[in-house]
Amino acid sequence: MKSIKKRLTVAVTIVLLAFPFSAAMTMADTVTADQTTMVTYEVTSETAAAETAVAAYEVAPITTLDQVAIAEGLKEAADTAIEAVVDVAVKTALELRVTNQTATILIEKTTLQAEVAVAAYEAAPITTLDQVAIAEGLKAAADTAVEVVVESDVKTAFALRVTNQTAAITTAKTALQAEAAVTAYEAAPITTLEEVATAEGLKEAADTAVEAVADGDAKTALELRVTNQTVAIATAKDALTPVVDDNGEIVAPATWFTDLIAKLQLALTFDPVRKCELNEQHALAKLAKAQKMMMNGDSENAEIYLNQYTDKIAKAQAFLEQVEDPTSEAAITLSTALNNVNSNNVVVLSNLIDKLPPQAAQKLALNVVRSMEKAVNKLEKEEAKVADETTPATLPVVDHESLEKQTKVALEEFKKSLIQKGKVHLDDLEQDQRDGDKNVAKQSKPKSEMKQKFENQSQENQAKVNPIKEQTTPTNRTDENNKDDRNKQTDRTKDNGRNGDDNNRRDDR
Repeated sequence: MKSIKKRLTVAVTIVLLAFPFSAAMTMADTVTADQTTMVTYEVTSETAAAETAVAAYEVAPITTLDQVAIAEGLKEAADTAIEAVVDVAVKTALELRVTNQTATILIEKTTLQAEVAVAAYEAAPITTLDQVAIAEGLKAAADTAVEVVVESDVKTAFALRVTNQTAAITTAKTALQAEAAVTAYEAAPITTLEEVATAEGLKEAADTAVEAVADGDAKTALELRVTNQTVAIATAKDALTPVVDDNGEIVAPATWFTDLIAKLQLALTFDPVRKCELNEQHALAKLAKAQKMMMNGDSENAEIYLNQYTDKIAKAQAFLEQVEDPTSEAAITLSTALNNVNSNNVVVLSNLIDKLPPQAAQKLALNVVRSMEKAVNKLEKEEAKVADETTPATLPVVDHESLEKQTKVALEEFKKSLIQKGKVHLDDLEQDQRDGDKNVAKQSKPKSEMKQKFENQSQENQAKVNPIKEQTTPTNRTDENNKDDRNKQTDRTKDNGRNGDDNNRRDDR
């Protein structure tokens, strides 16, 4: 099409140029030779100069913006040359050629400028959020350049390229923003409750950023990271949150152990002397093992032995006061020894608890205390009821079957709390209970003998034995019977010693 236009323009120019020369030849008949030569030279010079300038403007290369700039510089020379042409027709033809070439150059120039702007937008790096921000700034320049493109087909192609690059930048931007949000969530410190609260506040931003991610695989991976960090934060929060009792008081390792022992000493009082001594020995062994495990860095097994230590101490205290003679030298010695165990080792125990995972140690302590308090309250109510019903006219007699039932109730409460924690094996506890049942059976006496034993005890000690049966028939014992009783007691103590040794060997296993 351009070639045809140029051919037509040249043809018209030739025709127009031919006309002045014919007129000049006609005028030559009425003027001198010198005059004819001068007129012909003037017309030819102006037209030729304009033709040369316009032709140079038309043939200038315009494939690059630099070439376009040079071509645009030639337009001024062409315009100046055309202005000197006298012939109106020739001048008009030359001006038309310049106008057409200017339009052609404009088309090429806008296309080249749009190509440069769009190519820069497409080539901008977008691997970081800073680079994305720079790339987004290039979009405005690309849009402006595309907007002035003359040819519609070319303009549409450019607009499509800009749209595609915008989508690519948006995808990269959302992925980078999600990565930054998730990384910040993962990197947040969680060593204190205040830091945990701050970290929890970052989760919402991470979730929002991940939700905007378009790539399915990338989104799934980011969601998994958020989930894992949420679990880690919850674990840290649970470990840092202090445990409180029903009154809102914080349960601390420094206080719970002695409180527990005090409650056990006051309430649970159902086992013979030998079992108490055996449990005391086992408790020390468990504590030593717990300390050894902790020194070796095995906190899990240390916690197990620590629980077993608590179990042994609790059983020793629980059955301490059911001694045949609470004022006997053996009972006093055992009670003092057990108290020394508590006072000398509570610091060691507290240090172990401090080194264990704090939440596990504290919750275990609280669970044990609560379960034992239930047994304490029940026994206190029963003892109060017995104290109200007891009169000087009646004589309490130990009901061994009832004592066994009460013992099992107290132990079951303690056992449930430890089973819930899943940390302590209760085989020893059950075996000790069976041994205790055998000992109680061995120590059963006729009611007449039991009445004589309790005649020597104070009314206060009588009230501690729960429950009781009324016995209205008085019984007198002779010195000979008392001697027989002492002999039988000695035999029973030996039997208990043998049973205790068996239990000790079993516990060590």
